[in-house]
Amino acid sequence: MKIIITEDQLKLTVFQYAVDSAWQDFKDECHEKEFGSDYCDDADFVTRIEVKTAYKTEPYAVKGMEVVELGIIMYIDTIFDSIDVGEYFWELEKYLEPYLGKGNFKLKLLNVINENPRANW
Repeated sequence: MKIIITEDQLKLTVFQYAVDSAWQDFKDECHEKEFGSDYCDDADFVTRIEVKTAYKTEPYAVKGMEVVELGIIMYIDTIFDSIDVGEYFWELEKYLEPYLGKGNFKLKLLNVINENPRANW
């Protein structure tokens, strides 16, 4: 389901739905693959992704269209200090394209929060 981005749809709930759906698509595809390869092994460390900001940015000079910038926080649950969420960030962007359209949005990682009380043990 593609979401048409209009002024009245520039709400966090609309984008949170798209992010949740895209992340679930990614996890479903990971679970269909063989674990032990790629980045799917640690995908379950990311427990949720929260959309904190959504606003239109200046138009791209080349395309001349406005782009929605989404500020997200990734929540993880691991005993390690941190994990490299860069690959997951890229995958989220790729899986969001069917929902928001390619080139219609930019992601900005605001923070990564480890919710595991045993982190840094």
